[in-house]
Amino acid sequence: ASPSPPDTGLPLAAKVVSTLGMTELVFLRIADGHLVPLGGPDLPLARFAEAEAYLVVGPELEGFQAGSVVPFRSLPVPGSCR
Repeated sequence: ASPSPPDTGLPLAAKVVSTLGMTELVFLRIADGHLVPLGGPDLPLARFAEAEAYLVVGPELEGFQAGSVVPFRSLPVPGSCR
C-alpha cells in the first residue's frame, strides 16, 4: 500500500536541521496552527507519544527555516486502526 498524500502545509514553529544526503523523518506536534518539531530518529519514547504528524526531509535538503510552510503527514490516532 502506498502512503497517503501529504496534508496541506503548515508553518514550522522552529527550524528543522537535517543532514545533507540523508532522508530524515522529523516528528511533529500541531499547536496554534504551527508544526512544532519534536525531534528525529533519536527522539525519546516519551516525546514520541506527543507526535501527531511527521515531516519527510529529502536528501537534497539541509532542513527548513522557522516559518517555512511545509507539507506533513498525520499519524494515526491511537485506537483508530482500520
